[in-house]
Amino acid sequence: MSFEQFSSFFRRHFIWFDTHFLLPTTAVFMAAIALHSYSINASYLTIACALSLLGLIYAPTQALQKLFMFGLVFTLGSYHTHSFIAHHTTFLTNVQNIRLSALGVIDDIQPTTNATFKYKVIIEIKKLTFNDKTSSDANHKLQIYTNSVGSLLVSDEVIIYNICIPRAKSSFLYYLYKEGISASAFTNTLDYKLINRPTYSLKRAIHALREKIFARIGNSSNAFSTISTLFWGNRIGEEKEIKERFKQWGVSHYLARSGLHLIIVIMILQMLLSVTPLSYNTKQIMLIACVISYSFLTWSSVSFVRALGMFLVYKIATLCNKPIHYLHLVTLVSLAVLLANPFYLFFLDFQLSFGLTFSLAWFNQVAYSKTISSKNYC
Repeated sequence: MSFEQFSSFFRRHFIWFDTHFLLPTTAVFMAAIALHSYSINASYLTIACALSLLGLIYAPTQALQKLFMFGLVFTLGSYHTHSFIAHHTTFLTNVQNIRLSALGVIDDIQPTTNATFKYKVIIEIKKLTFNDKTSSDANHKLQIYTNSVGSLLVSDEVIIYNICIPRAKSSFLYYLYKEGISASAFTNTLDYKLINRPTYSLKRAIHALREKIFARIGNSSNAFSTISTLFWGNRIGEEKEIKERFKQWGVSHYLARSGLHLIIVIMILQMLLSVTPLSYNTKQIMLIACVISYSFLTWSSVSFVRALGMFLVYKIATLCNKPIHYLHLVTLVSLAVLLANPFYLFFLDFQLSFGLTFSLAWFNQVAYSKTISSKNYC
C-alpha cells in the first residue's frame, strides 16, 4: 500500500473532529499513571510541577501554554500515583509478618465462596499496636478472612487482637490497592473486643436492608442466584447450574457485572415514572434518587461505576439545560475514576469497560462528522 493510498484510507475512515481540551488532558494523566513504575523522587516532581506552573503563567504563546499545561497535568498525575503507592506501601512495610492489634470501625461483613474461610471482614483502621508501640494509621482498610464473626455488626468500633499480615505478591497487592484495601490477613477465629456500637448508622442500615432483601428472595433458589448476580453484583449465590445454562445459551457474559444491568433498571424505573402525573424535572429527580438508592444496595464494579457516573452527569446536565457530548462524558468519568484510584488503569475491567465505550463514542462521532461533511458538500 502506497503512502497516498494509506492517507486516503485514513481520511476516509478516521475523520478527525474537534475535541474538548479534557480529552488530551486525560490522555496525559493516564500516561503519567502508566509510567509510575519508574521511581521518581518526590522532590523532582515538586520542582517539575513548579516549573510547569511558571511556564503556564508566563508562556508567550497559546501553543506553549498548552504544552506547559500538559506538563503540569503529567507531573500532577505522577505525583498523585506516587503518593497513592507510598500511602499503602509505607503502611504495609511497617506491619508485615508481625503480631499486632487494630482499633477501627467495621466497614463491611461479607460471606465468601472460599472453602477455607466463610467471612470477609473489612475494617477502617484508626490505630495499630505492635512491638509495644501505638501508631495512628488513618485512611487505611484491612481485609480479614475468618470463619467466625461473632456478634459483629457494620459500623461497630472494635479492637481486633492477634492479627498477622503475611507477605503478599506484588500482583495481589496491586489488586488490593485497586479495591482500596491496604493489606489482607487471615485468622480462623476473630479475637475482638467491642468498644462502641452507635445507636444508628446509615451504613449499617443499608447493609441490613440488603441482607433483608436477600433473605426474602431466598438464598437457595434459582431466582436468588440469577437476581443476585445480575442486579446486585453479588456472585455468592451463583449456582453451577445457572452458569452452565448461560454458557449453553451463549450469553454467559451477561452474568458479569456491567452497565447493561443498570440500564435495564433505569428503563424499568422510567416506564414506571412515565405514568405518574408529575412534571418532567420532578420525574428526572426521582429517577436520579432511585438509581442512587439502588447503587447503595449493590456490589459495584468498574463498568457499573462508569455507567452510573455517566448517567448522573448526563441527567444533571439535562436538568441544568447544559449541552452534553457523549465522548466528553466518557472522558470526564474516566478521569474522575482515576483521580479516586489510579490503580484502576492497570486492570482489564477498567481498560475494556472504558476503552470499548470510548471507542463506540469515537466512531459514532466519526460517523456523525462524515454525515455532516457530506451534507455540507452537497
